[in-house]
Amino acid sequence: HQVRCNMTTKIIDADSHVLEPSDLWVKYLEPEFRDRAMQVKRDEKGLEYLEVDGKPATGVRGGMLSNLSGAGRSDLAEFLSPGAVTYDQARSMAGPGSDADERIILLDQEGSDATILYPSLGLDWPQDCNDPVLSTAYSRAYNNWVLDFCSDHCNRLIPVAQVSLLDVSE
Repeated sequence: HQVRCNMTTKIIDADSHVLEPSDLWVKYLEPEFRDRAMQVKRDEKGLEYLEVDGKPATGVRGGMLSNLSGAGRSDLAEFLSPGAVTYDQARSMAGPGSDADERIILLDQEGSDATILYPSLGLDWPQDCNDPVLSTAYSRAYNNWVLDFCSDHCNRLIPVAQVSLLDVSE
């Protein structure tokens, strides 16, 4: 007995990341939280780090934020040298990671119908924010930004929401 289905198989990239603008939380946080906005800063040696609620994040530091844009690169030696490439420089060199239209071009080249997008900088802060209200505001800012990022291609760019686990009621 043979069964035939008229089904089109969809190819979905289920593990992609988007490179957030370094000023995302400055621009997207509600005004009452802006003085506590997460942002890329430089330490006394001039090396970049992510500042979370006024303190350096404990994750990626020492001028290595550009590593977040290293996927698929062939020039990794430069990206592995602390401070050699800033986060914003790396982001500008990673078109599909920072530009929705370029991500669609990449999906077409790869033969993918859609992609599920996760944060990059947004993965580096939750362990460093103990304030449930601020944590929820950070998540809300990212979620609003990523919806804007995906808005012209909402049938192909599928964002994963960031959710604070500090206060489930939030």
